[in-house]
Amino acid sequence: MEKVIKPCSNMSAALNRMARGEKHGLWLAYARQHLKGCPRCQQAFDAIVSLLNLVQEARTAPEPETLDGHRWEAIEQTIRRAETPPE
Repeated sequence: MEKVIKPCSNMSAALNRMARGEKHGLWLAYARQHLKGCPRCQQAFDAIVSLLNLVQEARTAPEPETLDGHRWEAIEQTIRRAETPPE
């Protein structure tokens, strides 16, 4: 069963920006403080970081020789979609 992790309202964008390494801005300073006291947002942040790490690993992994060009392109498109932050 798939587990859905939802941060507090209005925190998704800040958590995504922080997970991608952005460090400056008043909203991000607020988000860092918020994370210290909010287990739900901390769990969501950790999940975002884990997902981004998996995407990076997939991106840098050598291309398997068993995949033809069309299949590999489909995988790359999936990775690009996963990296696009939700609006």
